[in-house]
Amino acid sequence: MRGWRHYNNLVHRYLGYACVGMTLVYAVSGVALNHSRRINPDYMVRVRRLALPLAPPAAGVSLAYFRDLGDRAGISGNLKGIIPGDGRRYRLVFSGVTLAVDLEAKTLEIREKRPRPLLRRLNFLHLNQPRALWTFFADTYCVALVLLAMTGVMVRGGSRGIMGPGGMVLALGMLLPFFFIWLYYR
Repeated sequence: MRGWRHYNNLVHRYLGYACVGMTLVYAVSGVALNHSRRINPDYMVRVRRLALPLAPPAAGVSLAYFRDLGDRAGISGNLKGIIPGDGRRYRLVFSGVTLAVDLEAKTLEIREKRPRPLLRRLNFLHLNQPRALWTFFADTYCVALVLLAMTGVMVRGGSRGIMGPGGMVLALGMLLPFFFIWLYYR
């Protein structure tokens, strides 16, 4: 007859296999979301700077001038809005593209925003935006992680497990979150 450790290891192994996909979803999107101050986790932004392809008219700028400027810069789509600056700088908003026009320096900055195909979808799941059935699935995954952690602690026994060096690593792993709470949540 097999002991409880054999069944513990079976549960741990197969639960681990089942959790791999979700762990990758949360790990990859978690790193991207943790660094959202430096990179936009949902969109890639490409910036190009060029000389103004069309000199401003002497009579002053108009809607027609800005539309023509967009056409000459190779921007397709309708001009959605114009955000005036100080009279010499304007921001033109197109679908997915923003143009920063500096009439004084005679420069044009083109910012194109395109979705990150896979990462955007992973973030969508990570942030629980689908709700409904996904919430149930994500909660089940959390319970599975708790079971995975508990069965993982008991994979090895005696002086090779939590009674030996494994116990010190376990204690460190449990204390680290409390250290960061103490460090940042005062």
